[in-house]
Amino acid sequence: MSFFENIDKKKIRLLAFDLDGTLLDPTSHVTLRTREALERASRAGYVLALATGRVYTSFPADIAEIDVLDYAVSSNGAHIVDLKTGSTVYESLIPAPAVRRIMGWLTAPDIMTEVFFGHNAYMSRHCAEHFEDYGILTDRRKHYMLTTRAQVDDIGALIEEHIAELENLKLDFGDYDRQLAVSDEIAKDPELTVVCYQHLGLGVEISGSATSKATALSELCSMLGFTSENLMVFGDSNNDVHMMSAAGVSVAMGNATDNVKAMADIVCPSNGEDGIADVIDELLA
Repeated sequence: MSFFENIDKKKIRLLAFDLDGTLLDPTSHVTLRTREALERASRAGYVLALATGRVYTSFPADIAEIDVLDYAVSSNGAHIVDLKTGSTVYESLIPAPAVRRIMGWLTAPDIMTEVFFGHNAYMSRHCAEHFEDYGILTDRRKHYMLTTRAQVDDIGALIEEHIAELENLKLDFGDYDRQLAVSDEIAKDPELTVVCYQHLGLGVEISGSATSKATALSELCSMLGFTSENLMVFGDSNNDVHMMSAAGVSVAMGNATDNVKAMADIVCPSNGEDGIADVIDELLA
C-alpha cells in the first residue's frame, strides 16, 4: 500500500523532523540510508527542518554533519535557527510572571528541574548526583543528561537571574502520582503549555502558551511563503501532537505512541528501520 494514497504529494514543500525517536535511530544516530534520503530531498528542492524539544547546542554530532538541513525549531518551538547562518530568526519565551507562579514546583526537593535559555540547558548539581530519585534510571539517559546539561548549585537562583530569557522548563519525577498532580496544577495556568509523558522516565515539559512546534513551524511556513498544506511533519511522541495536527501531511513513526499514530495521515516503519527514508523515497518517486 502506498504511503501517499489519497495525498497530493505535489503540495509538499517543507519537511520537518522530530529528532529523538524519529530522525535519530535507537542509538541516537542518523543512519546512512536516512542521511542519503535527506540529501536527495534537498537536491529535489524541498526545505528541510528539525522540530525538537532539544536546545540548539545539544544536537548530536550527526546532525551537525548533515549540511542539507535548513532550519531548526528548538526547545519545543521557543526558537527557530537558520542552520546555514546560525542566526535565530524567531523566538517565543515563557512569560516571567508565569514562571514566578510555579516557582514552588521548580524548586521542590523531590522534583528535578531542567532549565533552558540561550540555546543551553542546565540542571542542579545535587540532582545529577542522585538521578535515580528523579526517574533517570538508564546509563544511556544519565550519559545524555551529563553531556548536555551544565550543572549549577542553585537552580532557583539561576531561574531568577534569567527569568526573562527562559525558552523551556522540564520537570523529572521519581513518582507517577506526583507527576500527574503537578502537571495538572501547572496546566491550569493560561500562560503556560504543559506536555506530560512517561517515556524516558516521568517528565513534564513547560513552555509559554504561545510556544509550540506547531506555532514555530507555522511561522517558518510564513517566512518561506508556504501554507500549512505545504508542510509534512514526522514525529513519535506527545510533544509532536500539535505540529502533526497543524501540518498538511503528518507521519508517525512505527515506534510512535498510539495517540500519535491514531492522528497521523501516514504510519511508516520505526526509527530503527529507516522509516523516514522509506517515506522520502516514495515522495520523490
